[in-house]
Amino acid sequence: MKQIQFVNEIHKIIILDYMQMILEYVQDVSTKEKQKDFEEIVLLLIEYHNSYNKDKHFGNWLDFLYIIPVNLSLITQGYLSALKTKSNKDKINTYKFMISAKLEDVVSKLNEIKPINE
Repeated sequence: MKQIQFVNEIHKIIILDYMQMILEYVQDVSTKEKQKDFEEIVLLLIEYHNSYNKDKHFGNWLDFLYIIPVNLSLITQGYLSALKTKSNKDKINTYKFMISAKLEDVVSKLNEIKPINE
C-alpha cells in the first residue's frame, strides 16, 4: 500500500483502523482479482489525499482530514453493492451498515484534530 501522509499519530491511528476494517470486509467478499481492482482505486484515493493542499485555510484542513474516510466509504459502498447476491446480501448489508456507523465515529474523532498552524 502506498505511504499515506498523516498530520499526527492520532490521525494515523484513526485512518489506518478505518482502512483495515474496510479492507477486511472487501477481502471477505471478493475474489483475489476483484480485491486487487478495489485496492488500485484505493491507491488513487491515497494519491489524491497526499497531493491535497491542506494549508490554505481551515476548510481545506477539514477537507484534507475527510478525504480518505468519506471517499473510501463511498467507494466501498458502491463496490459492495455491485457484489451483492441473494446468497451474500445479509453479509453485504451488515458490512455497509458497519461502514456507515464507523464513518460517523471517524469523522467525529477527526473533528477533534486541530490545524497544525493554529
